[in-house]
Amino acid sequence: TLAAFGSRVTVVDLAPAPMMRLLGGHLSDEVLTWAADAGVELVLGSRVTEVHNAPDVTGVLVRIDDGSLEAFDVMVSAVGVEANALELRGPDGPMTLPIVTDRHGRILDPAGLPIDSVYAAGDVTGSRQRDGSIVRSEAWTAARVQGEVIARCLLGEPPLPAPVPYFWTRQFGRMIQVLGQVDPDGALDVAGQVPKTGGILYRAVRDGVPVGYIGVNAQSLIAQLQVQDGKPAHWTVDGE
Repeated sequence: TLAAFGSRVTVVDLAPAPMMRLLGGHLSDEVLTWAADAGVELVLGSRVTEVHNAPDVTGVLVRIDDGSLEAFDVMVSAVGVEANALELRGPDGPMTLPIVTDRHGRILDPAGLPIDSVYAAGDVTGSRQRDGSIVRSEAWTAARVQGEVIARCLLGEPPLPAPVPYFWTRQFGRMIQVLGQVDPDGALDVAGQVPKTGGILYRAVRDGVPVGYIGVNAQSLIAQLQVQDGKPAHWTVDGE
């Protein structure tokens, strides 16, 4: 946005690839091209080591760990998110965050058993991955779906299928949507295109099995996938 108004913008990021957390290291060359076309310089795999008031100009002097020192009018520090200091106590004592829930939204105790009549939705919850780690979902759409799941359970309605993780963001004039899981060790292939918008739908594949999708200006194809039941491995896209 700043670049679009004529500012010179430099982004310093610890990640080795652009949008690493969202895209899992995929589409790096494409994102670098988008940034360059937008007039944004990306300095990856680097950190800011010093910040000083500039003595002769209005602004700050910023040193990066490669030793370079540069003056900027403004520096914005994005530190990410940090879980609120909430303590949740289960039957056996304090529980760590994020907490894991079952398909009904019930909180699971450390042994993996549901705690009766205790539910959770939103950023406080996480999903358990293949390697045993727990990943929080920070998208408002996830909280909305989780709330619907809990409401159905409280009303005695049959549970919905387990929701597929979803996140979206707008970057460099593009709508980027991620549906399912994108594995840094997996591969991407092109699953579909939207000529009208120049959009591309990428399929994320792990061990030969589709596990997720990345859409770049491909809202129509992502919407088509979101109404299909089951896992990404069983989804189909028109035109394939």
